[in-house]
Amino acid sequence: MEFYSHWCPACKAFQPTYKEIAMHLKTIMDEEDVAWGGIGVPPQSASRPVRVAVARVDCPENTALCDTFRIHKYPTLYLDRPLAFGSLAADSQTKVEVDVKPRTKDKVLKRVGEIVGRSVEEAILPEGYIQRSSNGSDGSSRQDTVPQDTSLRPPSPPGDVAWPSTDCDVKGDVTIATIEMFEYLKSKTVLGTFAARKALMDWLGLLETSHLVEECAAGAGEALRVLEASWPVTSEQILDLDALKQVKICGKEQKRPYVSCAGSTPETRGYTCGLWMLFHSLSVRMPMVSEGGNDGKRWMEVLEGYIKHFFQCSDCAEHFLQELQGSDARMVSTKRDAVLWLWKTHNRVNERLVREDASGTNPQDPVYKHVQWPLEGVCGTCYESTGGWNEEGVLKFLSAHYYGLSDQATNGAGETGKVTAAPPKASITWPRVFVIVAFVFLAVYHGLKSNSVQYGPIAGRRAYRSTKGR
Repeated sequence: MEFYSHWCPACKAFQPTYKEIAMHLKTIMDEEDVAWGGIGVPPQSASRPVRVAVARVDCPENTALCDTFRIHKYPTLYLDRPLAFGSLAADSQTKVEVDVKPRTKDKVLKRVGEIVGRSVEEAILPEGYIQRSSNGSDGSSRQDTVPQDTSLRPPSPPGDVAWPSTDCDVKGDVTIATIEMFEYLKSKTVLGTFAARKALMDWLGLLETSHLVEECAAGAGEALRVLEASWPVTSEQILDLDALKQVKICGKEQKRPYVSCAGSTPETRGYTCGLWMLFHSLSVRMPMVSEGGNDGKRWMEVLEGYIKHFFQCSDCAEHFLQELQGSDARMVSTKRDAVLWLWKTHNRVNERLVREDASGTNPQDPVYKHVQWPLEGVCGTCYESTGGWNEEGVLKFLSAHYYGLSDQATNGAGETGKVTAAPPKASITWPRVFVIVAFVFLAVYHGLKSNSVQYGPIAGRRAYRSTKGR
């Protein structure tokens, strides 16, 4: 049984292989059924081979089922008796995870054979049995047509698909990704440890203070309050998951097709593209608690907590955590550092996906290829005259593009290459100066009276909240 997710890149890459495995096993099992007397007929001898059937479950569409089997990463392959799956026996003593890397047909079949105690690479036929082809002649070149397994086909495209256009809808796509992200983490298995509570508290705190869509920021704040009430610090597990499920993370906003992140086929791009947009927007909008402080480092810690606990594509999370543990990630301190690190990491991921696409190990969208972004046609100031990157130009572009000003910054086709500056600051008048000085005096006075607040699972959120609106 494969437990997967329709959005998971690792699952999409594995799907053709899993289909090959399913068709291979069906073929040899059909041959053995004929040779040994038909399906359901008791074995005539102890040597009759074990049957191996194949199925798969889309976990986001079957949350309760996947929670029953405690699925926390995709794809997950389990081998067990049909009765155990049918009776939802998650604690079956005979259940074994088929965890091999890389997930090739030969490796999976070999591991399955080791578990069941027989080779599954070819049919096991009774001694003296003569295999016949479909036309009745003797020989091993059987020509029977194997029925197609429709459960392994990709879902049909919806009738109302929005394909990429010249519009660059950062806010819209980030909103959709936020709604989906919140849906996918509301699982007993995903929220199964106290460490996940801290990671979610920090993540929601960051969304509340840094999300570019006001409705989503407000929804994150509501989710934070519900989480505190339904999962007290004295409990190892969440007590009221249903209360968290009732939260509408982006208010009245509903899921709709992606625009900038739409693929040329229903199986490409989409959610993971939107998630990258969300990360970038959070980086440029992170509050600066102190000038030149460790805001970037703290932001990286919150991002790492999200990836570790809630990004369920196993291969994707593994790659991302490797990046977060790299030497350049450890050098991140300021907000500027974090914004540029995420941009460089995204481009490194694009380079790897181009190689995997070329090798056929992980096919990507056939039309919208991964590139080093932004292209020169989109941001001319992002490049030096020698052809290298101008990081200050990149920083200005990212800040404008992901701060919610993308409609003025550039169109989706990248025809202008211009970046609109931030709105001009209001002029300073003497009454305003007086108000500012008075405010600073009061802030310092109260600050000296109170204890300093350090980042922590809840204190970090307070620090983020205290700077909302900067």
